[in-house]
Amino acid sequence: YQWDPTSCVNEEDRQKIDTKIQVEEDILQTKGDVDDADVNVKFSVWDFAGQQEYHATHELFFSPRALYILVWDMGVKNEATFPKPDSVSDSDSESEEECISNDEKRRAEGKLKEDIDEKVQFWVNCIQSSAPGAAILPVASFNDKFEDGDNTLDINTAKRRCELMRDRLINNEKRRMDDINQRLEDYKRNHLADSHNAMRLRKLLSSR
Repeated sequence: YQWDPTSCVNEEDRQKIDTKIQVEEDILQTKGDVDDADVNVKFSVWDFAGQQEYHATHELFFSPRALYILVWDMGVKNEATFPKPDSVSDSDSESEEECISNDEKRRAEGKLKEDIDEKVQFWVNCIQSSAPGAAILPVASFNDKFEDGDNTLDINTAKRRCELMRDRLINNEKRRMDDINQRLEDYKRNHLADSHNAMRLRKLLSSR
């Protein structure tokens, strides 16, 4: 699907859209002088299926000059990510939140982390492997499932899940970069700083 951002707005709104793009030096040499006029930018949108049987084909279309949008359902489709209240409660007046044990909360959070790793981190790793330094935008969906009138607990649950995804991605990226730096130091100590693998690691570091 291709979208021209200026094709679906009126003339007044079109004046508000800044479509100027930075032209690279090699393009200037082939195209000649380029003035400061607006350029109509067209976006090609590719919607990839996330099922496992399609995984092997996705990397064929990965490119560093792209924005990757990873849509996560916040674990809504994975019932194991929701803590279950104790079946027996000492007080009928206790809320469902109060009936959930700490062990059950930790179990559900562990399942949520697994869900993030499988549905988000997996694709981050795939993209970084094929297109190092590419822009990746995680997006949380199914937020309506957490909205229930004035019940702020559900909304806070959605926020906590998004924060957990953010923190987990940041921590995993930090560990990945620490690992790359450590491996690069190992190559240097073994006098292999100019090897193919070492150069690939430096490329990964410079693409951040």
